[in-house]
Amino acid sequence: MNIIPISKLIISENRQRKTFPGDALQELVDSILSKGLMHPPVVQNDGVTLVAGERRYRALQEIAKKKEVYFCNGQVIPDNHIPVTLLGDLTPFEIMEAELEENVCRLDLS
Repeated sequence: MNIIPISKLIISENRQRKTFPGDALQELVDSILSKGLMHPPVVQNDGVTLVAGERRYRALQEIAKKKEVYFCNGQVIPDNHIPVTLLGDLTPFEIMEAELEENVCRLDLS
């Protein structure tokens, strides 16, 4: 797990998801604050370009705006920072797991 300033994360304009319902996003914020972030967003090997986890990123932005403290893997994440996992650090199984999480467990795509 790497930790980068949240402002450094790059979101491609051609992402599949275009809408982020506020109630579902708030549920994710509440979950992260109560249980911690279970899976950091996945980025390209450049360390900043998002591959998977835009809903988590947006939830973490909300947490940062409120100056709330949250954990990831038992570690407190500094204010205005986000934990990320490099795509190259994942095993083939973990890549499939990330794809599954992003494409099956998420809300409807637009």
